[in-house]
Amino acid sequence: MNKKSLVLFLAVFMLPLALFSQEVLLDLEVNPVLIEKKAKKEKSIMNNQEYYILDTLDLPFIDDFSTNKLKRYYNWEYPAPSDSMAIRWTLNGDTLPTAIVSEDTTYHYYYRLDSVLNDTLFVNISNGILDSSVALISYQVIYFNGVNPFVPNDTVYYWPTEETYTFYDSLGTILANVSASATSITLTNANDTVWVYQPDTGTLWTDNFTFINSTYPVYPPSVGVATLDGVDENGMPYDFVVGLPEGTADYLTSKPIKLANYEPADSLYLSFYYQPQGRGNAPEQSDSLILEFRTSVTNWTLIWSAEGDELPADSMFKQVMIAVDTSLWFTNDFQFRFRNHATLSGNVDHWHIDYVRLSNARHYQDTVYEDVAYVYPAYSLLNKFQSMPWSHFLVDPASFMNDTLLLTFHNNLNAVKNTGYRWKVFDENNTELFDKNGGSKNYAADIFCQNVGTQCDPTDPLPMSPDFTFAFPDNGNDSAEYTIIASLATNPDNIKDNDTLHYTQIFHNYYAYDDGTAENGYGLEIQAPVGVSMAAYRFNMIKGDTLRGVRFYFNPQLDDVSEEIFSLMVWTGDNTPETLIYQKDSLSPQYSPGLNYFRTYTINDTILELQAGNFFVGWMQTENYRMNVGFDRNLNANENMFYNILGGGWLQSQLPGAWMIRPVFSSDTLPSDVFSIDENSLMSEFTVFPNPASDEVYIVAMNETVNSNNYFVNIFNSTGSVVKQVSSLPRSVNISELAPGFYFINIQNKETQEQRTYKLVISR
Repeated sequence: MNKKSLVLFLAVFMLPLALFSQEVLLDLEVNPVLIEKKAKKEKSIMNNQEYYILDTLDLPFIDDFSTNKLKRYYNWEYPAPSDSMAIRWTLNGDTLPTAIVSEDTTYHYYYRLDSVLNDTLFVNISNGILDSSVALISYQVIYFNGVNPFVPNDTVYYWPTEETYTFYDSLGTILANVSASATSITLTNANDTVWVYQPDTGTLWTDNFTFINSTYPVYPPSVGVATLDGVDENGMPYDFVVGLPEGTADYLTSKPIKLANYEPADSLYLSFYYQPQGRGNAPEQSDSLILEFRTSVTNWTLIWSAEGDELPADSMFKQVMIAVDTSLWFTNDFQFRFRNHATLSGNVDHWHIDYVRLSNARHYQDTVYEDVAYVYPAYSLLNKFQSMPWSHFLVDPASFMNDTLLLTFHNNLNAVKNTGYRWKVFDENNTELFDKNGGSKNYAADIFCQNVGTQCDPTDPLPMSPDFTFAFPDNGNDSAEYTIIASLATNPDNIKDNDTLHYTQIFHNYYAYDDGTAENGYGLEIQAPVGVSMAAYRFNMIKGDTLRGVRFYFNPQLDDVSEEIFSLMVWTGDNTPETLIYQKDSLSPQYSPGLNYFRTYTINDTILELQAGNFFVGWMQTENYRMNVGFDRNLNANENMFYNILGGGWLQSQLPGAWMIRPVFSSDTLPSDVFSIDENSLMSEFTVFPNPASDEVYIVAMNETVNSNNYFVNIFNSTGSVVKQVSSLPRSVNISELAPGFYFINIQNKETQEQRTYKLVISR
């Protein structure tokens, strides 16, 4: 029985079992955004250590997390090291590679000669008389460590390794010195150098365990929050073992703050907002969010905490006011930190923190801010997709455009605030293409608004941004990227960082409903012992084209399904899938190393030409396991998402969100691996950053054992011309001579001829 017959058989005989099945959302095991950043963390050269000096902050301390002010220990973000010093030990102040010393005291021994041999060097020691002994001068050995190489953490005394016998005649004249070895040890400076980096004045925190993001919170006070969960700074579980271990997971620790010039009468308050779960995973009752204080002489002290079920999982952010009124905190090394008690085995138990503020001259009711802020990032200007093939868009650009850029902002003041709105569009050469002044309006106190409609003020029918006509122009290339910058204008305004948003509109060769970040995984749960389940994603295209593959993002999960089997399916139809036109069997879910590392399952066994209109891509599975396809909860495409359990008929998904599945077409002649990834390739993946870049771009291999001499690098401009070549794989490439614009970085293995191509935007 072939697969098509099997589906028909199940539709007739197994329909009742569909009632025992459902679509499910799964918590993430890892945070893919942070996994991508793991590769960027440069390894120390040889065995040197690195020490980053902390600066001490002045009041006020304010962070709304609209920009990342976590301390990132990446030495390329710092100037060259300003100093180096020994960190293992020094002997009497000298740095030595090795030293031989004695752990026991050693002495000078003074003997009188016996009466028989008193005037000769041939002394019979056994007949001599010990006159005295004097301890040798000890060595002072000071030990340092890598936590703070400027402060010794231990001092130990050793002695020279020789016991010296000094012989005198009866007149007191020294006849000879004879040495004897003492029990000795060898001290070795196995790691004797630390590079010292000066303070990074752009950061406020001493660690980077939390996740700065704008996708997990629900209606935060401003765009960007710090999220504490159960994964480390690299996105990996702290303790990924069976049994769901619990303990302290993330820390968010302030730099030292100068409070010595203040006293309790100065009315210092620390305030912050927090929210459990948001669009992530709800903490349980046993989980908690904790605030602690410390100084150099006072250990971390519990100040405040919230249990996992203190607020409803879908609650708005709640503000906390903490008085700093105990004299022991008024030093120049005061610090505070947040930490969470959570399940340590995944990206779960979320707490979101926003708008942390420590200042003097405050009071308990000082809970409002002179600030109008964006609360969510900008999304696509397209009316149906986040991205689409450039050649498809150009058929009828106006039909795919929204008439506004939908944005949400928050008036944090307890009074009416006049707010202006503006946005601009730039091409790949940073040329301004469009400038829209949306005007200004008065918005009510403490209200969340969108820049269209009347959600903010029912008495005012005029939207902030009236309708307009704009379409991205044809650049003459086979792909395009445009930058959209949206800004708010209010005065006064406490924080300007949250008044501007940047968004890159991508037109390559694929369709996407999702924004590239997953808050959950999606799967089909079948309660029957065996059965067939299918999922189909509807897309509508304006022109015929050749479907070359389908990209999937699979989230790693507790149950590894990378050895399971599924079939890639393509249908045509109107409202639901009707005609199966392609099926590729014996595929396995392939996990990706980071954000946007979609796995592309190519269609290379036939030329699959699709006509204009609706088509569906998806999968079929015949075993009971959860595929865990990436699920974006910030954008809603479930009207195009369908599933079919055991032949029971196609049902529309009831879960608001977007599957991270993208069909890929071939009419755009981008470099081959932009639309096709060889799943069996042994060539390493690379990370190219920063992107956009200005004067220098770094290339880091995901496989740390890569031999740089095995590769060469070509940089192409948007027209396909080579503008720079490098004969080996460098750590960084100087691009200061290249004009702003859109480029490709092509990395090729000299032996196998395998290639990886990455897009790069140069902007200044």
